[in-house]
Amino acid sequence: MIYADNAATTDGSGVYQTGGSIVNTIIAGPAAAFSSAGGTISCSAAAALVSGTDGNIGETDPGEGFRDAASGDYTLMPSSPCVDAGSVALEWPDDAVDLSGSTTRVLDGRGSGFAVVDIGAYEYDRANTPVSLNVRIAIISATATGEVATVRLTPSIDGAYGEIVSAAWNFGDGATDAGGTLAELVHDYAFGATFVVSLEVATTQAGTLSTTVDVTTPVLVSYVSTTGSATAPYDTPAKATTSIADALSVLGEPTEGPVKVVVADGTYAAPDERIFLSAVEIAGNDADPSQVVFDGDGSKPFFFLDDANAFLHGLTFLRGWFSGDDTSARPAAYSSASLEARAGVISNCIVRSGRASFSGGVTVWGTGRLIGCVVSECENTDPNGDIAAKGGGIKIYQNAYVSGCTFTNNQTKCGGGVAVFGGTLENCVIHANRATSSPGGGGIHMEGGIVRNILVYGNSSEGSGGGVNIKNANAVLESATVVDNAAKGDGRDVYMTAGALTNSIVFDACAVYDSEHPPLVVAGGTVAYCCSPSLTDGADGNISAAPLFKDAANGDYTVLGGSPTVDAGVNAEWMVGAVDLSGNARVAKRRVDMGCYESAGRLPLVLIVR
Repeated sequence: MIYADNAATTDGSGVYQTGGSIVNTIIAGPAAAFSSAGGTISCSAAAALVSGTDGNIGETDPGEGFRDAASGDYTLMPSSPCVDAGSVALEWPDDAVDLSGSTTRVLDGRGSGFAVVDIGAYEYDRANTPVSLNVRIAIISATATGEVATVRLTPSIDGAYGEIVSAAWNFGDGATDAGGTLAELVHDYAFGATFVVSLEVATTQAGTLSTTVDVTTPVLVSYVSTTGSATAPYDTPAKATTSIADALSVLGEPTEGPVKVVVADGTYAAPDERIFLSAVEIAGNDADPSQVVFDGDGSKPFFFLDDANAFLHGLTFLRGWFSGDDTSARPAAYSSASLEARAGVISNCIVRSGRASFSGGVTVWGTGRLIGCVVSECENTDPNGDIAAKGGGIKIYQNAYVSGCTFTNNQTKCGGGVAVFGGTLENCVIHANRATSSPGGGGIHMEGGIVRNILVYGNSSEGSGGGVNIKNANAVLESATVVDNAAKGDGRDVYMTAGALTNSIVFDACAVYDSEHPPLVVAGGTVAYCCSPSLTDGADGNISAAPLFKDAANGDYTVLGGSPTVDAGVNAEWMVGAVDLSGNARVAKRRVDMGCYESAGRLPLVLIVR
């Protein structure tokens, strides 16, 4: 029996075994094609098996021995390891035939003088097959970080030919080999080219046989530049194109890892439509991302990262635009942006002046990650603040992760800088963003997720929560410094109706305390180990005294050694090995400090006795 070219969303795309026995069977495909939770398998071939164990053939895809699987021909080539490799314990009637209905079931396929059944549904008939010379090719190593593609060349002769007298290869790149045997070879080729390989074999019975085969190696690295000649396949800087879509279109399939596009300094037009990226790295200028600009001109989108190996870095995305919501791309509605990551990483990038009708500059969800980026002057333009107009700079949900970023001067109706529905946002600065309507959240709007180690200052809200608005029981804000924000409604800095606020400083350092408009308003949820003037000293570890910032007027919200917030927080498991917003150890001594910064604490008293 043969199992090939099947698919499954769980274990065993070819065969999933929980019991019984499998004998003399080919399960073609990668290791995932076969999965066993019970039963036995013997004298069979599958990549998941171990060669030699119970007569099995494993470690490689047995489908490479099919004559033409792409056209549905699953008969065996003479080079297939499945020829004469079946179970000798099986008894076959003398008139038994294979699946073709015309080939005797048990034949001598190797010319050894002994007839042994083949593995699979078809028997290789050496004696009655017309004599022909064949070469199968397989690229066994090709990565974007490598210099060459390594290709395996497997020769074989169909039919009866006697013995090999000589064999001579011409690899098509100037190299030759006259080793004289019909052995499998490997050869290294340059990327992005086609080579004509020829083989000539002299035999004792069939005379001289010859064949040619084309070896085409993939382009794994392409280039984008304003100074290239735009000559396909754009595989050198001199032949670079100005079109990112063209550069992506020529890339082939690597054996592992992502393909790569290298973008030189310059300004380039964004693609006409959002491009879905699988395992692709797009590399710009990590030393200065502002030098490599994709400009959407207020009418075009950028990319949708859809693979764990998708990686963008050192780039600027300017004036992106995305209209409507691509519900086919995600389970949650009202989230589309011109730059979006369901998986993969966007790192060390600038996103500026982006606009979208449901999410301003970026959407990160699934397992997507945004690391070390600056998102500024973006806007979510949707008019409905209760549904879609949340997140002017970024929208985060599911298991997404955002770290080391700055969100500034973004706006929308709710969550001017950031809207968090799930995932984790940490070690970020949220500054000068604006919520233009109720319910508010000038810096951040939270309906879930974890937000920690962040500085939120100078944001404003036409509704409540000038810095942060928390309105879901699953939302957690911890180790945050939320200061000097403004709101027309309740909570100049934080307004919460649910969720948890821990280890945080909520304070107006540059304004006189107004009990009618305090920095923290708690209409629901829990507050513990926090510093804010409206809290009750000692209750749940909270304090109301001033945190004693070093220089709040100039934006320095670290605290003096004598601050009551030093060593006043409560430790948590995530703090082990973690750092604060400045990159210092999150817990400097026995207990963590409140806020996003850890202080060196009070200087020790030293007594000198003379």
